[in-house]
Amino acid sequence: MFKWYRDAAKCYVYLADVLARKRDADGNLEWRLGFPKCRWFSRGWTLQELIAPASVEIFSREGERLGDKKSLEKEIHDRTGIPLRALQGNPLSDFSVDQRMVWIEKRETRYEEDKLWSGGLRDPCDDKERIELAKGGLLADAYRWVFDNPDFKKWQQLPQSRLLWIRGDPGKGKTILSLELNAESVTAAVEAFIQNKVLHLSRRKSYNEATRNEVHEYLSSNANGTFLWVALVCQALADPKVRSWQTLDKLQAFP
Repeated sequence: MFKWYRDAAKCYVYLADVLARKRDADGNLEWRLGFPKCRWFSRGWTLQELIAPASVEIFSREGERLGDKKSLEKEIHDRTGIPLRALQGNPLSDFSVDQRMVWIEKRETRYEEDKLWSGGLRDPCDDKERIELAKGGLLADAYRWVFDNPDFKKWQQLPQSRLLWIRGDPGKGKTILSLELNAESVTAAVEAFIQNKVLHLSRRKSYNEATRNEVHEYLSSNANGTFLWVALVCQALADPKVRSWQTLDKLQAFP
């Protein structure tokens, strides 16, 4: 996952426990006080979302943009203790393992060993290569049962199948198996998600055919394989305050 986040053009973070519009008694926006307290800073696996991508856009519960990793780097640094150089994209090799362990030690993971993965201290691609070199053909045999499984074959042959959910305990090889699957499946799954969202919006907002097609085209062209971005855009378009005739302007204003 760390490599995929690192290679992403942009990462979108949705903070379900931060409200952008709420104000305190003095009329000041409360999200800046609540931002350091959000669960995103305490969960182990979200550390990768923070340090790996070059660009991270951060949104509130209402879907409003709060800023990005660059504009909020001081707040993020103060809350996490992660050096600004790390937030600004310096390679992890510039920081010792002990330094990186400090970033993850107060975060919560279900299993202790997950901290090595979530902190970017281990790369699954490197592990895959190491296992292949050490074990020869054993790796292929280890996951061959999945590809021979009748349920998997049925999923593979059905034309409407787009998303394969891999579930299992830590250490069972889910990440390495996923490296073997076709990355195009993710793109296809996002496209199916877009179609469903556009259909729902079209019915709810009574889009004409031209508007429906333009919304679909814009989402497909800009999603970059990201479910969350599509969900955030569609949530904004579904706002009752957004009239049908305002849809395209609202859509193109979304980052």
